[in-house]
Amino acid sequence: MSESSRLYEEAQRVLVGGVNSPVRAAIKPYPFFVREGKGPYLFTVDGQRLIDYVLGYGPLILGHAPEPVVKRIVDYVSKGWLYGAPTEVEVVLAKKIVSHFPSIKKVRFVNSGGEAVATAIRLARGYTKRRKILKFEGGCYHGAVDYVLVKAGSAAAHFGAPSSAGVPEDVAKLTLVARYNDLDSVERIMRSEGNDVAAIIVEPVMANYGGDTT
Repeated sequence: MSESSRLYEEAQRVLVGGVNSPVRAAIKPYPFFVREGKGPYLFTVDGQRLIDYVLGYGPLILGHAPEPVVKRIVDYVSKGWLYGAPTEVEVVLAKKIVSHFPSIKKVRFVNSGGEAVATAIRLARGYTKRRKILKFEGGCYHGAVDYVLVKAGSAAAHFGAPSSAGVPEDVAKLTLVARYNDLDSVERIMRSEGNDVAAIIVEPVMANYGGDTT
C-alpha cells in the first residue's frame, strides 16, 4: 500500500469524503498527498516529483517557497499572525494593488474567493437595486456560495436550477445561466431580463477545464 493510499483511508475516517475540496477526491483510485513544494515542483509522500501546473489555483505565481517570500513571511509570523485589528502592511498592500490597476480605486481584502464573490454580488445588488445575476454554465467556478452553485435550467428557460443539495430553488431562480463563449445566449437573456440583472460574473480562464487562473 502506498503512503498516499494509507493516508487517504485514514483521512476518510475524520474528513468528509477524505478531502477538504470535492475535486481532490476525483483523482482515482485515491488522491496523491503532498509532502512539500519547492519552485515549480510538488513532492508527494510517495517520493514522486511532479510539475505543478495548478500553483494553488493562481496565487503561487512565484512557485513554492521562494526564499525571499519565505523570509518575509517568517519575519511577520515572528511578530504574531492574527490581530483582529488594522495593520500598516494591509494599507501598503492596498496602495500597491491600486497603483497597478487604474480601474481600481479601493479594495477590500477577504479570506477566500468564495467570500469575494459573495461580497461582490451583494455590492452589485445593493448599488443597482436589482436582484438577479448572470453566470455561465460549464467549468466556471465561483466558490461554494448558494447563488453560484447553479446549473442551466430547461431548454425553454434560462433560469438556473440548484446544482447542489441545500441550495433553495427560490435562490437559484435569481441566477440566470448563459452558455460560455456564446454571446448570442447572453444577448437573449439580457434583452428579456437585463433590467433586473445586477451583475454578470465570469471566470475568463476556467480553472476546472484543466488550467489555473493566472
